[in-house]
Amino acid sequence: ADSRALYGFSSLLLGSIFFSVSVRALGLFNALDRELAFGILVLILTFWLVMSALHRKANLQLKDQLETREALRSAQDQYQGLVESARDLVWQVDNEGKWTFLNSAATVIYGAQPEDLIGETALDRADPEHLEADYAAFGKLLMGSELVDHETVHNTVDGKRKHLSFSATPLFEPSGEIRGAQGTARDVTDRAEAREALEEVARKNSLVRSLINGTEDLIYFKDGEGIYQGCNYRFADAMESSEEGIVGKTDADLVDPTRAAAYRKSDIEALTSWDPVRFEEWIVDRDGNRRLWETVKTVFRHVEGDTLGLLGVVRDVTERKQAEERMRELAERAERA
Repeated sequence: ADSRALYGFSSLLLGSIFFSVSVRALGLFNALDRELAFGILVLILTFWLVMSALHRKANLQLKDQLETREALRSAQDQYQGLVESARDLVWQVDNEGKWTFLNSAATVIYGAQPEDLIGETALDRADPEHLEADYAAFGKLLMGSELVDHETVHNTVDGKRKHLSFSATPLFEPSGEIRGAQGTARDVTDRAEAREALEEVARKNSLVRSLINGTEDLIYFKDGEGIYQGCNYRFADAMESSEEGIVGKTDADLVDPTRAAAYRKSDIEALTSWDPVRFEEWIVDRDGNRRLWETVKTVFRHVEGDTLGLLGVVRDVTERKQAEERMRELAERAERA
C-alpha cells in the first residue's frame, strides 16, 4: 500500500479518537471527571505523537530499503552489461575445472554459445602441445594460487587455433575450502602471430647477416639522405671503425670532402635511376698500397615500390685490373711482333 495513504489514514483515525475524547472531556455528552478526562486526553495525544514518529521512521526505513534495493538492481544490471559486452572471455569453473559461467565472448573465442560449453572441462579445448602446461597452471589455481597471464593455445569448435592469455583467482567457501576459480581470458592470437613473424624475421636477418659478414666484399646500407644504416665487418674495418661507429653518419663524417661529394653524387644518381650505378676509384689502404675499388649502388625498395635507401657493394678488383692490363700488354706485343 502507498505509505502516504497509510499515514493519512492513521492520522485521521487518531484524530477522530482525540476529537471524541475532547468532546467528552468538555462535558458535551457525559459528565466525566475532568482530571481523568484530561489524563486520557494527554495519553491519547502522546500515543498519537509516538505513533506518528514511529510511522515516519518506518516510512523512511522502507524508503531507504527500496532505494538500496533499486541501486543494487541497477548495479547488478550494469555489471551484467559490462560482463556481457566485454571482448575478453569472463569465466568461472568449479573445483573440478568445469565451466560454470561464460560470457558472450565465448561465441567469438570458441565459436559456440556459452550454454553449449557450460559443464565441459575448461581444458577440453586445450591444444595437445600445451595440455601439460595447462594442467600444471590450472592445478595450481585450484590449489589456491593465482594465475597471471598464462599464455596457451585452445581450439575452437571448428578446429581453429586461438592463442589465449588466462588470468584468474581461486574462489573459496566460507569454510575456507576452494570451490572453483574465476577469471578472464584474452585472445592474443594477433600478438602471438606477430611475435612469431618477428622471430622469423630475426632468424632470416641473422642468416643474411651471416652471409654479408662472410663475403669478401664491403657492404653497406644508406637511407635516402645518405645516412648509414648498417654495414658488414669488412666495410667497418676498411673505414677503421665499427658498425656502431658508422651508423648514423654520412660520408662527410668518414672521408675527405672530395670523396664525400663524389659519393653523394653517385648516391643521387642511383636514387633517381632504376638501374644499378657502377664506378671505380683508386684508394690507398692502411698499408700504403694502392687498391682499385669497384662500387655498385642499387636502390632497395618496399614491396609497394617506395624507395627505402641504397645498398652499396664494394669489391677490390686490383688483381683483376692488373691481369687485364697484362693481357692488353701481351696483346700489343703480339701485334707488334
